[in-house]
Amino acid sequence: MKSFDNITRIQVLNDLLEQELHDLGLSDLTPSQRDVYFAAWMGSNAQGEVTSVAMRSHRGLARMPTATFHRCLKALVDLNFLSRPYGSKAKKFIVNVSSGKSGNRLSQ
Repeated sequence: MKSFDNITRIQVLNDLLEQELHDLGLSDLTPSQRDVYFAAWMGSNAQGEVTSVAMRSHRGLARMPTATFHRCLKALVDLNFLSRPYGSKAKKFIVNVSSGKSGNRLSQ
């Protein structure tokens, strides 16, 4: 009986997570893109700046192939979840915070 209670709790948590991802505008991203975005968020400084090296060091990306990582970075830039600072080097990014389906971005 206890395992059913655990499964129910996991399902409730999963439902909450799905709703939060939707509310933040992240539900249309692939799981790999979400992992890279979360790594960028966790590795960013107060201004939202992060390097690809900091992202790659995140434990959630440890097993992600390099090619997949770079495809995700490109997709996230194309979708405006990440941007490049004006005049920056190739490895620097700014994390744009999603505010939902409206496409608006908030500052951190």
